[in-house]
Amino acid sequence: MLKEELWMRLNTVHALSIETWTSIESHFSHNVSNNLAQNSEILSMSGLNPLQIKQFFEIDSDLVNKTLKWLETSKRYILPISSHNYPSNLKNIDRPPNLLFVEGDVALLHAPQLVIVGSRRATHYGQFWANKFACELSKLGFVITSGLARGIDQTVHQSLLRVKGKTIAVLGSGLNDIYPSEHTALADKIVEHGGTLVSPFYPDTKQTIHHFSAKNHLMSALGNGILVIEATLKSGSLMTARFALEQGKDIFALPGPLGNKQSQGTHWLIKQGANLASDPQDILEHIQSNFNWLNTDNPER
Repeated sequence: MLKEELWMRLNTVHALSIETWTSIESHFSHNVSNNLAQNSEILSMSGLNPLQIKQFFEIDSDLVNKTLKWLETSKRYILPISSHNYPSNLKNIDRPPNLLFVEGDVALLHAPQLVIVGSRRATHYGQFWANKFACELSKLGFVITSGLARGIDQTVHQSLLRVKGKTIAVLGSGLNDIYPSEHTALADKIVEHGGTLVSPFYPDTKQTIHHFSAKNHLMSALGNGILVIEATLKSGSLMTARFALEQGKDIFALPGPLGNKQSQGTHWLIKQGANLASDPQDILEHIQSNFNWLNTDNPER
């Protein structure tokens, strides 16, 4: 059994702790067998109950084969929660995904990140400031993480490509089925220019409305802080900010024109105690004491 297949089988088992996952990995690395009974015994010895053992063996073989096929292309990886390459930020949150599917530079997942998100119906004002914050914070050493969505996310990724900054795109679909589909070329450019795509979903998974929560939860967890550029009062950006708050992350919000619906969400965040961000330097000054690596002497490339 390939280690990647083992990880996928473990991912189907409900209520599996990291400790049990690691124990099973260790047992299988030394005792892997084609004998069903022997493998069942290993799982039982590791603490799995009969229902969990049944789940382990009932994985969809087509899912396994398609995922292994996806991995044949270079710069594509599965990161199990037991891996040293799995981002440490994720291990400290509630309900971390057991598997991450990654394309591109895995090392970026461990770099200090700032998440920038905002409205899909971005205004010119929002796009201008998204570009400014993304580019200047990138020059100061941040990897900028966003969600590859239309609007502000798209502006953030495109801006970083222009200045050769590093960016991570978190998806709510599989990496073999980019959503939205018109951003497939943008996703390819991110990887081509040294960036990273990451998803908690199997490669051929199509995005549904039920995936937004998992995507936003993952995105907020990866970052050391989050900046909301524009948002309505009922938006995914505010959901991401709420997750960031629960995870103990710094939250920044860009003030916008009064009466603009796209700024109501950011104004609400500021009223709730989010840090007002009127300039990239505001974010740097707030977190500088925690990040001594930041290049504040010479921010120009």
